[in-house]
Amino acid sequence: MAPVFTSFSKVLFRREIGAVSVLSLLIILSWCLYYGRWPATDSFRLPPYYQGDALLIMGAAKGFSEVPPPWHLKIRRLGAPFAANWDDYPMTEKLIYYPLGLLDRFLDPGVAANVGLICAHLFCGFGFYIAARYFGADCILAVGFSLLYALSYYIFIRGWGHIVLSCYGHLPLMLVIFDQALKERAHRRPWAVWGAAGIAAASALLNPYYWFFFLAMAGLIGLVWIARGSAGEGVYALGCMAGSVVIFFLGQTDYYLNAWRHGSNHDAVSRSLNAILENGLRLPSLIWPSFHYIRPWSDFAVRHYFSQAWPIGEGISPFLGIAGVLGLVCLTCACFVKASRGKPVPVEGWAAAFAMAFATLGGLDYLMGSFGFVLLRSVNRYSIIILTCVLIFLSARLFPRLPKLTKYACLILLLLLSAGEITMLQRSFLPAWREIGPRVHSDRVFSKKLEGLLPRGAAIFLLPVWVFPEAVPQGDMPDYDHFRTYVWSDHLRFSYGSDRGRRREQWQSEAAQQPPVEMIRRLEKAGFSALVIERKAYCDNGAEIERGLRQAGIGVLVDSPDRELVAYRLTPEGHPEVPFPTNPTLVLGGDFYGWETEKKAGSRWSWASRSAKLHLFAGTPQSSVVLTFRLNGLKSQKIIFFLDGKQVGEPLRLPEAASRYVVLRWTPAKEKTVLQLRTDTTGKRLQLANDTRVIAFGVFDPELKVVPGVLPEPLITVLESKPQVMIK
Repeated sequence: MAPVFTSFSKVLFRREIGAVSVLSLLIILSWCLYYGRWPATDSFRLPPYYQGDALLIMGAAKGFSEVPPPWHLKIRRLGAPFAANWDDYPMTEKLIYYPLGLLDRFLDPGVAANVGLICAHLFCGFGFYIAARYFGADCILAVGFSLLYALSYYIFIRGWGHIVLSCYGHLPLMLVIFDQALKERAHRRPWAVWGAAGIAAASALLNPYYWFFFLAMAGLIGLVWIARGSAGEGVYALGCMAGSVVIFFLGQTDYYLNAWRHGSNHDAVSRSLNAILENGLRLPSLIWPSFHYIRPWSDFAVRHYFSQAWPIGEGISPFLGIAGVLGLVCLTCACFVKASRGKPVPVEGWAAAFAMAFATLGGLDYLMGSFGFVLLRSVNRYSIIILTCVLIFLSARLFPRLPKLTKYACLILLLLLSAGEITMLQRSFLPAWREIGPRVHSDRVFSKKLEGLLPRGAAIFLLPVWVFPEAVPQGDMPDYDHFRTYVWSDHLRFSYGSDRGRRREQWQSEAAQQPPVEMIRRLEKAGFSALVIERKAYCDNGAEIERGLRQAGIGVLVDSPDRELVAYRLTPEGHPEVPFPTNPTLVLGGDFYGWETEKKAGSRWSWASRSAKLHLFAGTPQSSVVLTFRLNGLKSQKIIFFLDGKQVGEPLRLPEAASRYVVLRWTPAKEKTVLQLRTDTTGKRLQLANDTRVIAFGVFDPELKVVPGVLPEPLITVLESKPQVMIK
C-alpha cells in the first residue's frame, strides 16, 4: 500500500502545482493587460496610481524601507528637522507595510508598487484556491473561481491606493477555520489547530476590518458550543479569538508605548458616528452598478438609487459584479431552503448573514458606534466578505452538482461577463492613467536634480504646511501630494509626514504665516537647505509667495518640468537651532477643508463638512487664552461648543446664510486644547470648479491671543457684530 499511496500523493501534488501555476500566470497576465504595465519595459516603472491614497502607500513603503523597529515607528527622513513620529496613528497592517518597505529598499519605487500589487492579487487567488479545494471544488472550478476572486471588481476599485484592503486572501481561509470550528473534535486535529493559529495571527497583522470579522465569528461559534455544553470545541474557537487579540495588541506596541510615554493623541485618527452613517454598507450598493455595459441595469440604478440616495461613502466599491449578484441570489435561496427543511446551513451562509447584519446601515456596527466605538467607520468594505462567501458557495456547493459540460460552460460565461466589467473599469480609468507618465517623469527629474544640488541628508521645508494623515485637499492639491518628492529621493529629509495632533510640529504653521524674510531666517536657523512649494495649492499658483521670496533675496534652485513644484535655495546655519512653537497656534481638525485666503482683504477662512474640531496650542497655567472668530452657516443649524469634551455655554442657533461672532476665553490646563463645534446638520452639497464639497459651516478670521489672568471656568460669548476690542 505504501508505494501506491506515495505514487498517488505525487500525482496529486503535481496536479495542484500545475493548477496553481496556471492560476498565477492568468492573474499576472490579466493584471498586465488591465494596467498596461509589462515587466522589463519602461511602463513597469510607472506606479499603478499616483495620487491621493496611492501616494500615501508609496510614502509608507518608503518610510518602512528604513526598517524602523515595530515598537517605535520613527522615520528619519520625514518630520525634519526631527524624525517623523508614526506611532500616534495605529498602523495595524505591518504584515503588509514591512514587505512593501523591503521591495522599495531594493527596487525602483514604481517597480516596487507594481510588484506589491501583483503579489496582493496572487495572495487573493492562492487563498481562495486552497479554500475552494478544501470545500470540495475540483481543480478547474477552483482555478476559475480563484481567478474571479483575485480579479474582482472590488480589488480593481481599491487597487494600489487601498492595498491594505486589496490583501484579502486570508478571508476564504477564515471560512475553512470556521467550518472546522463548527465540527466536533476540531481541537484534536493538529492541522486545524495550527491552521487556526496561523490565520488568527495573520488576521491580527492585516486590515482591522477583516480582523474584527474573524474575532466576531470565532467568538460567536465558541459561545454556541459552550451553550451546547461542548467545552472543548468552545475553548478551541474562543482560543482562536483570544490568541488573535493578543497578537493584535503586540503588533500595536508602538501605539500603546507612545500613548503611555506622551499621552493619547486622539486627533491623529478622525472617526465619528456620522462617518459610519455615510460609509456603512447599503444593500442596494451590492447589486446596483452606477455604470455598466448592461446599460438598462446601470441606468435604472442611477435613476432610482444613486441620484436619490443619501451621499454614499466610498462610491461604487461594494458592487459585487455580475457573478457576485447571481451567486448572492443562489446562496440566499439555498440557505432559506435548507433552513426550512431543517438541514444545516453552510458556513458561508452564516458568515454572509453576519457580515450583512454587522455592516448594513443601522446594523451592529452603527449600534456599537452609538456607544462610542467608531473606529470601524467604513464597513461597506464587508462587501468583499460577502463576495467570498458567495464564490465559495458557487465553486464548492452549487457548480459541482451541475452536469460536467454545464458547470464548465457556466464558469466560462461568468469569467467572460466579469472580464467585460473589468474592461469597462479600465476604460473609465484610462484618462487618469495617461497623466501618470508625465507627472512621474517630472517628479523623478525634480527629485534627482534636487538631490544632486544639495548635500546628503539636507533638510527641505515643504509649503503649504499640511497635516498628516487624512487632510482635506488644499486648492487643487490632493492629500499626500507632499510625498511626490520624497518617494523618488534617497537621502533628502522633508518637513512633512509626522502624525498630526502634537505640539512639536506647530512651529511649521507659525513659520509659514510669517513674512518671507522672517520665514527664511527661521528656516535657516533650523538648518533647512531648501524650500519647496507646490504651486497648485494656491489660488494664484503661488505667484505672491514666490514674489516675496525673490524680494527677500533667494533664488530658484530647481523648477519641475511640469512647473507644479519649485525649490528655492536656503543657506542653513552651521549650528542649527531646534525650532519650537513660540506663538499661540490654531490648527484645523480633519473635517475642515483647509485654509483659504484673500490677501487683499487680509482674510482667511475654512469650511467644515460636518461637526469639526479646532486644535489650540497656547497659554500657560498662569495665563488665559482668547479666541475670536466669525461663524458662517450655509444652512440653518444648531451648533454646540465643547472644550476638551465639556460643553461650553448654550447651544447657538445659527440661521441660514447668517454670521455670528464667537469670543471664547479659557485658562489652558495643558499644552493643547480641543474646541469641537458640533452641528446638527448634514451640510449642503456644493459643486465647485474642481470638486464637490459638503459644507456645513465656516470659521472666518480667527484670532488667538494670550492675556494675563486665570479663569475658573471657560467663558463663551456670541455676538451679532464684530467686537471692537478684545475682552479683558
